[in-house]
Amino acid sequence: MNLATWNIQGLNTKYNEVLKEVIQKDLDVIVLTETKRKGRGQEISGGYIHFWSGVEKSERAKGGVSIMIKKKWNSSIKQLEEVDERFIIMELMMYGKEIVLIGTYAPTDDSPQIIKEQYFEKFTELVESVSQKKELIIMGDLNSRVGKGTGDVVGPYGEDMENGNGQRLKEECKVNDLVIMNSMFKHRDIHKFTWEQRTKGLRSIIDYVIVRKQRNVIVQDVRVNRGPECGSDHYMLTTRIVCPINGHRGRKDQNSQTGNVLENCRYNLPLLQDESIRNLYAQRLNEKLNLEEDWNSVSIYDHMKICIHEAAMEALGIESGNQKKNHWINAETLDI
Repeated sequence: MNLATWNIQGLNTKYNEVLKEVIQKDLDVIVLTETKRKGRGQEISGGYIHFWSGVEKSERAKGGVSIMIKKKWNSSIKQLEEVDERFIIMELMMYGKEIVLIGTYAPTDDSPQIIKEQYFEKFTELVESVSQKKELIIMGDLNSRVGKGTGDVVGPYGEDMENGNGQRLKEECKVNDLVIMNSMFKHRDIHKFTWEQRTKGLRSIIDYVIVRKQRNVIVQDVRVNRGPECGSDHYMLTTRIVCPINGHRGRKDQNSQTGNVLENCRYNLPLLQDESIRNLYAQRLNEKLNLEEDWNSVSIYDHMKICIHEAAMEALGIESGNQKKNHWINAETLDI
């Protein structure tokens, strides 16, 4: 599945422009933030269904969050809750998995403290209301700068700066066993920073994809796409998510075909030369390898195989392109 989130800074005058970019990227689902669209409702166009949630019609247009989803997934929508101008929740049944998608638009870091407290209290309430049996994906503009980390909540590929919102977001993620996926994938800066003001030379990472640490879906990549344009100073943030075919990972006597989804993946193995990446891979693998005593050898093998693939996907990512590379060539061998 191809998912994305994008702060479009007002939707009413640029709906067709945004829809065109979504169609061109062939997205299954996209969370739009700062839509500034009032009330609640839905519309269908261009092969997509658009659900939005905003302030009351009597209020000044501000905030706003929405979800645009391909019409072919309409029957997969089990529940929709337009919470307010900062949250919208969609529950889906896809490939045999219950997936809860929370789209969110957080107040800025310089907003009044009471506004930020109310937001994060609601954030916690909504996250804790989702059953642990369901997959959880949080996407949107969190207006939080979380810096870099060791891979527990934040990975090593973030930015150097963090702010008050970022510290609070990391605390919320730690308490609820969530991980911020942007910083788990190594990309050039142009594919990492989600907001930029070129005239002032300012940029930051404030739009995120957040998932549970323990999950059955596989996040293949999270990266910024600079091509889509709608007059916003935010870039579209995209992610690829794989749902293993044969149900939940770790189920007893699961068929080995589950791992075939990633059988031919080529991972960025040279990244293992970086000690921090090796530690991240080891940590991810250790979190996943929970064996049960009554499993037979086939079940153990299948489970371990899937865990290795998932840990490699999260820590290393997929090698881009099909060109064969000589990974043994490094600075030392070139000098020799």
